[in-house]
Amino acid sequence: MLLRDEARSPGQTGDRWEARNERLEHYRANHDYLFSALLVTDVMVQNSLLLVAGVPAFLKTICYPEREPGVFELNGVVSRKKQLLPFLTDCLALMS
Repeated sequence: MLLRDEARSPGQTGDRWEARNERLEHYRANHDYLFSALLVTDVMVQNSLLLVAGVPAFLKTICYPEREPGVFELNGVVSRKKQLLPFLTDCLALMS
């Protein structure tokens, strides 16, 4: 599962990341998915945060800085189709 949200200042909602990650993990586990993710794009600075719940082997393939557990800073990434999906595909390939 991959969702997207836009925020004017996602850094100011940090206390909600843990609750969002818990919901992502609950959804992932209930559907037996490898991972679930939410891309939160800061439209003002053209950067994103990627909230990911997944199996440890998948999380280890993510090479972006981890702001806090399950929250990665994707500077310069704003497009799901052109930037995020190719990256996630590469992460899956690294697992095999």
